[in-house]
Amino acid sequence: MAESNQVKWRGIRNVSPVVNIQTSPGIFETTVSGVTRTHIAKSAEVNNTTTVLHVVAPGKIFYLCGFTVCINGGANKITHLEVRNVANAIQYILSDVATAATAAICSSLDIKPPIPIAAGFDIALETTNAHAAAFIHGWEQDA
Repeated sequence: MAESNQVKWRGIRNVSPVVNIQTSPGIFETTVSGVTRTHIAKSAEVNNTTTVLHVVAPGKIFYLCGFTVCINGGANKITHLEVRNVANAIQYILSDVATAATAAICSSLDIKPPIPIAAGFDIALETTNAHAAAFIHGWEQDA
């Protein structure tokens, strides 16, 4: 709720309560506010195929904090870092790289607040390129 006495206002006041969403657990932090978290950091390299980087464990939620995708390939190639459901249907694409010429491209993204991904879903790297690599990091906790 906003401060009703405007005489006390200094700077900017929030209209609604602020929720403290931690963007990533600390290096040695495994329990935050009584919730146990498991750090996840995974990478994969692929050549003209699809590879699963991580499958969210049953009863857990994975919070994706960031990723890096790099490709090194020819013209007219496509690379996706994607989140898929339990039936392997693409739910959304995190990174979409399409080349018009032979190129080496690398992109990174920090995600704040993190993206929650449900149990059974996976994060996969799919490419038609000669070579692609990806790295993801985040944490899992009980749903």
